[in-house]
Amino acid sequence: MEVRLKYNPYTRKKDFVIGSKPIVGDELSNFFGGDNTEILNLTIDFLEALYNYCNDDIDFKFTGIQRDFDFLEILKDEYLKNNNPPISIKLIPEKIVNIKDRFNELKSLFTEMQNTTPFPDLKTEKLKKLFTN
Repeated sequence: MEVRLKYNPYTRKKDFVIGSKPIVGDELSNFFGGDNTEILNLTIDFLEALYNYCNDDIDFKFTGIQRDFDFLEILKDEYLKNNNPPISIKLIPEKIVNIKDRFNELKSLFTEMQNTTPFPDLKTEKLKKLFTN
């Protein structure tokens, strides 16, 4: 069964889909323990709940940052080692966002804004220094 998790570590927003069904509200809390739970606070109970829900091989596609993907990989390995379920769980990096790439993207957007804005206040040297320091 395909499972997709898109996770923003800054807002802790989760888009979680199992099969074609979006998991929201109380059902989301059953997996994560609440809307505000950070990925790094998950335990093996998360994978146990996922296993019980799917009861099938799992292709887990993750979108987020590398740190969270690595943590999920460790959690998955620990779960499989300790529980030996009769299913496989594959963790697949769908889109891993690198913080350095994100910052470079932001710098590029800032430069574009500086070059195209009609507002002189957004083109000041003071603003450039604040952003580049």
